[in-house]
Amino acid sequence: MTNPLPPVPPSHSQLSSDAAALRSSGNDAFNKGDHLLASRCYTLALDQLLPGSAIDSLTQQSSVALDLSPPPPHARHLLSQLLSNRSLAFLKLSDHAAAGSDAQLCTWARPGWPKGHLRLLAALDAKGASVDERRTAARNALLACPGDKELEAKEMGYALLESETCGVAGAGGGAEEGIRQAMSIAADGKDARQGMACGDVGSAYAAGAFGLSKDEARAEEFLRRGLALGDGASARVLGQLMLGRGEVEGAAEMLARGAGMGDEGAAEILGGMDEEAKEKRRQAILQLKVMAEGGDERARGMLEELEKEQQ
Repeated sequence: MTNPLPPVPPSHSQLSSDAAALRSSGNDAFNKGDHLLASRCYTLALDQLLPGSAIDSLTQQSSVALDLSPPPPHARHLLSQLLSNRSLAFLKLSDHAAAGSDAQLCTWARPGWPKGHLRLLAALDAKGASVDERRTAARNALLACPGDKELEAKEMGYALLESETCGVAGAGGGAEEGIRQAMSIAADGKDARQGMACGDVGSAYAAGAFGLSKDEARAEEFLRRGLALGDGASARVLGQLMLGRGEVEGAAEMLARGAGMGDEGAAEILGGMDEEAKEKRRQAILQLKVMAEGGDERARGMLEELEKEQQ
């Protein structure tokens, strides 16, 4: 990547050649609104850590090229900060492509740093990337930075945009407005109702209700987010989806989680499953007894094993 930056004028030649000091000078320029000078300072600082050819190589070869030396491991912290800062400076200059390139390099240099991923998402937002591209980037960011609230909010926001792009089918009136409101709350990481809203949206997708087309995969995305935020109803609906797929053991565990979180519906379904299991066991024992009385030694042995289990 060769950024089209004009040479630094002689008036700025007093800037230190030390990368950290250059970063500080760039920050000062940025805070004063001189984003072009800030980008030049960050570029000079980056040149102290990596030659321009190495930056080009990073762009062409992806994160594998980060095994280049320099920079040593201890310098990667500063490298990621410089790339993040220059990405923001380019964004302010409306150079969205350069901003995205620097942000991508930043995520490669320091994968577990949320700010680099947020810079990339900001660049994608600014250039009007597709919702699918932005959501994919957000998902990758969460794989590298699990649990980060800002990234989770961004990913949920893209999920909302994706849902709106797919269209809330004409449910009409309050139903359509209600699900849109739930989606907005589900995307708001600062709203205390976020978990419940995620559960509501997930339930609507699971049932194909309130104007949403039935979509089990999307339902699970919202329900699992709701569960992570402490919504017991999300666990109940997830358990019901698992039951529908025949995943009885997993469904029981999920329903037990919901019941433990105070969801009465989950407790009721779990109780019904227990009664059904007991009835199936009773019917099986009766059948085995009939077979044993008819001389089936294998059935007699199975009955003896069941009796031992009950003791």
